[in-house]
Amino acid sequence: MFTEYICLQNIYIIQIFLNTSKPKAEEYIKKNDLKIIKFLIDVEDFETVKALFEFGKFVTERNIMTFVDYSIAHTQDGGDMEIQTYITWTTRTNIFHNIFGINQFCKV
Repeated sequence: MFTEYICLQNIYIIQIFLNTSKPKAEEYIKKNDLKIIKFLIDVEDFETVKALFEFGKFVTERNIMTFVDYSIAHTQDGGDMEIQTYITWTTRTNIFHNIFGINQFCKV
C-alpha cells in the first residue's frame, strides 16, 4: 500500500512539473532522479522518460550510465525495448556531441 502511494505521488509530482514547471516539483525530481526515472522505466512510461530527458536538468554525467544499465536490465527481464533504445541512443549522441565540443544535453 505504501509503495503504491509513493508511485502515485511521483506520478503526480512529475505531471505537476511537466505541466507547470513549479520549482518545488523540479527540486523534488532532482533529489529523487534515480528513483523516479527507474520507476518510469519499470512502468514503461516512455513519454515521461523522454520529457524528463529533454528537459535536461535531471540527466547528468553522474547518473546517465545508471539509467542506461537499468534500462538494459529491464529489457533483458522482458521489458519494452523502446525506453532502453531511446536512453542508449540519446547517451551515444551526447557523448559524440561532447567529443566535438557541444556540452549541452541533446534534445532528441
